[in-house]
Order: sequence, then C-alpha cells, then structure tokens
Amino acid sequence: MRTDDIPLQPDATRRPEVRREPLMLGSAEQPLFGWYHVADAVPRRDAVVVICNPMGYEYAHGHRSLRHLADDLARSGVPALRFDYHGTGDSPGLETDAGRLQRWQDDIHAAIAAAQSLSGSARVGLLGVRLGATLAALVAVQREVDWLVLWNVCASGRRHVRELQALDMAAGGGQRPVSAPLEPAGFLVSRETQEAVKGVQLTREALRVSGRALLVARDDLIGEEEALREHLLTLGIATDAIACAGYADMMAEPVHTVVPRQALDGIVQWMMAQTALREAAPPLLPTPAGAAHARFAHAMADGRTITLTETLCALGTEGQMFGLHVQADGVDATRPMIVLFNSGTVHHVGPNRLYVTLAREFAALGFPTVRCDLEGLGDSVQRGAGRENHPYPDSAVPDARQILHSLRERFGVHSFVLMGLCSGAYTAFQTGLVEPALVSELVLINPLTWRWVEGDAVDTQHFSAVAHYKGTMRRLDSWKKLLRGQVNLVYLGGVLLSHLRKQVMSRVSAVNELLFPSRGPLLSRQLRQLFAAKQKVSLFVSSNDPGWDMLQDGARQTARRALKSGDLALEFIDEADHTFSRETARRRVAAAIGRRLLQRFGG
Repeated sequence: MRTDDIPLQPDATRRPEVRREPLMLGSAEQPLFGWYHVADAVPRRDAVVVICNPMGYEYAHGHRSLRHLADDLARSGVPALRFDYHGTGDSPGLETDAGRLQRWQDDIHAAIAAAQSLSGSARVGLLGVRLGATLAALVAVQREVDWLVLWNVCASGRRHVRELQALDMAAGGGQRPVSAPLEPAGFLVSRETQEAVKGVQLTREALRVSGRALLVARDDLIGEEEALREHLLTLGIATDAIACAGYADMMAEPVHTVVPRQALDGIVQWMMAQTALREAAPPLLPTPAGAAHARFAHAMADGRTITLTETLCALGTEGQMFGLHVQADGVDATRPMIVLFNSGTVHHVGPNRLYVTLAREFAALGFPTVRCDLEGLGDSVQRGAGRENHPYPDSAVPDARQILHSLRERFGVHSFVLMGLCSGAYTAFQTGLVEPALVSELVLINPLTWRWVEGDAVDTQHFSAVAHYKGTMRRLDSWKKLLRGQVNLVYLGGVLLSHLRKQVMSRVSAVNELLFPSRGPLLSRQLRQLFAAKQKVSLFVSSNDPGWDMLQDGARQTARRALKSGDLALEFIDEADHTFSRETARRRVAAAIGRRLLQRFGG
C-alpha cells in the first residue's frame, strides 16, 4: 500500500524501503487482520516469519517495537507477517468469547498459511512475545516449524495467571465476583481462559522444530528461559539463548516506549544466520483478492447481533496514512461519518481496545466509522523528517484534513463527526476549526489541552488534583481519613489556594468575554467560531478527569451559555479513569455517546 524511508542522520546509510500490505487473512468465515512486510529491493532469503503478538496491555504497548521488528526482518531479506488474534486488536470478536486458547492457536495456523502464500516460501519461523510466545510454542507441538523464537516466554501458564491476578488486584479488582473475568490493565480474561492457560506447562510439551530455537530473555528480571532451554535440548532441538536490555522500555506507556534495538538486532542477526539466499527471487505478490474487506457478525452491548463490514483504507494525498472503515448492513447513508483520531500515541485500536468498541457500536447504530492513524503514529509510518510517536505532532491537523478529504472522495461523505480521546480530542477540535463546511459535530473525550505549541507541556496537575478532591468529598471514608489526620493538609491547602486563584482569574476572563468578545480568551473565541459555523460540541469527561474544569478555565462564560443554548453538551462518566480501563466504563461511555449521536442525527 505504501513505502517509507525511516528518518536517519544525514551521514547514515539509506535503508531499503519496506512495503507494508494490510490484509484480512484467514477464511471469509473467520477473518483476521494483519500486515505483511517485505523489502522488494533486497535479495530474499528462504524464510518467512510470523510474529505472534503478546496479549492485553503488552499488545498495545509493544505494537510500535514489533512493527519495527517486522521492518528490520524484511530489510534483512526475511518477509514478516504480524496479525491480531480473534477478539484482539482489529480482528473480529471479543476477548471473552469461548475457546480462546485453542482459537488463538488456530489463528497462528491461518497466519502461517497466509505468510507462505504471500512470500512463496514454505519455510516458516514463529516469533512470539510473552503469551504470544507460549501460543507459538503450542503450535510447534501441533506441527513442525523451521525456527522458533520465544521472547520473554510464559512457560508456566499457572504462573502467568497469577501475574494477571496480581495486576487485577492492584487495580482494585478484588471486589469482583470470582466468576467474573479478570481485568489486568484493561485486558479481559474470562474464567474459562484462565483455567485453560493454567493447564499450559511448556516443559512438558513435545515441541517440534526442524531448525534451531532462540530464547530471548530480559536482562533485568529472571524469567523461565533456563528450564525451557534444558527441555528443548532434551528434545534434540538446538537452542540458543540471549539476554537483551530494553524490554521494560518497550512495554512502557505508549508515549514513552523505546524501541529495543539490541534485542531487535540480535533477533534479526540470528535469523539471518539460520537462512540462506534464495536461488531465484519469488514473484512480487499483490494483496490477495478480496482481502481488503472482512464481513462478520458483531454482538452489540444490548445483546443484538448485527453484520458489519470493515474495509482497509489508504488515506491522505499519497495513501500514506492507514484507516479502517466499518459499516453495518443497511446503514442510513444520510448519517454523518465518524472519524476517530489517535489517543496519545496508541495505534488506531485505541487504549484498552476502546476505539474498536466505539467504532463497531456506532456503526451498528447506523453511523459509518473510521479509526485511523496520523502519520508517525501506529501503522502510518513516518516517511521523512519528523518525530515518530509524538502525541501532538505539528502535522496532526493537516493530516486530519487529508483524511477527511480522502474519505469524502472515496465514500461520498457530506458530513463528519470528529471524535477522539485525550490528544485525539485536541486533533478533532482543531480540525473542526479549519473544516467548518465538512464537520457537523465534535465529540471530545477527556481532553487535556485545547492548544498545543511545541515545547509546551500538558500540565494537568492542578486540575487533576481538584477533580480528585471533588470526588473524595462525596465519600464518607475520605472524611474519616481527614478526621484521623491521614490527609496531607499542607498539600490540600496549597491545592485550595491555587484553585481559588484560578477561579478569580477565570472570572476576570469571563468578564472580558462579556465586555470585549473579540479580545476574550482564545478558547472562548474558538468555541464561538465553531458555534457560528453550526457545529455542535459534545464533551464526555470521566468523573475524576479535568476536562470540564479546563474548559471553564479558558472559556467560562461561553461554555456556560453554550450549555444553555444546546451548542455544547456535557456528560460525566462515573467510575471511569482517563483511558476507560474497565469494561463497565467503556460500556458507559459508548452508550452515552451513542445516545448523543441518535439524539442529534435521528434514530
């Protein structure tokens, strides 16, 4: 679909371009989303690698590094296929569907078949990370593979479930019924899946690897590699082991991730040492016919099932950005199209898979929806100069405008609803200001800033503290802590004084809004500009998030008037954090936005 030239230092050697093809692989009845990476100008080796993702937060946090790994393999002459298991990422289904462990193994088999077909190579290496490494090893029990790379593998399923339970407890999951799914860091794990994973012990499995295996360990924590290496050797599998720095940074919050070059280089060099150049270059295979679409049944939150079609989209003037368009059968073509912009630097699935949930729910309500990546984020690779993985890139609004015009040309759209969480709300807001003719509504979820200038810092400490204390004031246990002397009164006093100071400044600013509108605060003028263009603004804020306070701080009078006139809608989502890491919170925000859309556009 597109190529890239990753920015290098001026004196660095130019690296071969990588062609990345998005595709729907597997059968029409059981489609999976994936990416095929190949460098057409590089001599090809006699192998293809299937990358098996980790699960949960490690999937979202590790996405950037695994995309780089696929590129590096392709540049070495080894094409790579990465994909999303059923119920994860962009593939259909839910994490809590039945038979997860076996279905995910079946998905790897489907990915192997697709990789062989695309590359023309029969020899396949499986490369898995964490639970993805466990799944890759289980597939190597069912069929012989040529090479096996296991990175920070979960060799003991029971141990891994204990880790998930600890994560869940740390997030307050101890109050949940025993039969309810775990929710470690926004990832749902059903009771059935827990029990299935507990039964996995790789040191008891008869793996089959015709070539060699590689165990990649962390250098900062003791893992399970040594016992597994001894087991593989007893099976007659030649096994290498390396310990690499950088795993923790790779799995940091997406905006802070660092690509672990030492580990990636070690894996690529090992893979090159196992393979040879092909005698004849294989033909350049296009994306398989029909693989640009997937049609599947979607279970809505209200229990109904509806058929959706998702379509891969090349967006922008040069097709340099990626998006997924989803539409329900029999959709009302007169309704506006929703466009979801990146939340922070999380790729287009959204934090905790929120954007997939929202897109499919809104499509089922009759609103075609596109989730997309701005250039330099997710699967829209930075082509030239510029900073990858920046939540507020200078190109955000120009990119967003290109996306809207691409969608208008391809689908004949006349009106858009722009939507986003956090920095995605900023992108939607700023794009609405420059595209008044195309945009009918802005849906802003937990915005943290209304204006970004490079070098600024998004400072929400004060507003977050105020929102926190407002929430605690409604709880009896908080007052008990105060009476017992368990509250930092000095810090609390500082927050109160700062809040009073800001309240005074905000009211002075509100007077300026009334007396001198043209000289009022920038945010106030921007809101009036949107309302004059007949655009509505809907603000959805988690109960302890600062979005509404920040809006009042910059446009108190205008915002309050807009609430009365209906130009601005405001709804708080109770018991929700900034990224809606709990399923109940995701359901609440999806339902709240859905009600607003139907109220505005009929239903």
